Amino acid sequence: VIVSNGDISVTATSPKNFSLNASRFTQEELCTKRHNFELEKSPYSVICLDSGMIGVGSNSCGPILAERFRLKQPNQSLEFVLSFE
Repeated sequence: VIVSNGDISVTATSPKNFSLNASRFTQEELCTKRHNFELEKSPYSVICLDSGMIGVGSNSCGPILAERFRLKQPNQSLEFVLSFE
């Protein structure tokens, strides 16, 4: 996966599948604000890498996720390489 702002590019690679999110908002900002219009952009690009993800409806804002969509491993690990150009 390549993320670029036009000046700098970051490439993330891994032998395993992974999830990547690039945003102008920190995780703290997203968790503490209740409405989109309250969000303040970070002066930096915020990149989050995850080895696995459970979708919306995972009992945080609705019913518990169906068994077939749950992550089975309690401990996840991810090896990745970041390259900067």
